[in-house]
Amino acid sequence: MNPYNPNMESILLPRRPQEALLCAKAKRQQQMFSVAKAQRQQQMFTVAKAQRQQQSAQLERKSTPRFDNNPKFYYKGK
Repeated sequence: MNPYNPNMESILLPRRPQEALLCAKAKRQQQMFSVAKAQRQQQMFTVAKAQRQQQSAQLERKSTPRFDNNPKFYYKGK
């Protein structure tokens, strides 16, 4: 019970302020690590996607003829 407010349960706090600072610092470091990890994963996904698109474009270029060696229409000048 909280002596200042008997209806409210007491909240357990660290015994020393340094412990609270260490907990906050550890939490910030964990968040920074999580953000960095998410950024690396997004970058790897983007690189992999670009590689797949490039490979797909190369396959498409190989399968599609660019120039027809036997033209079907001739232009006759006047």
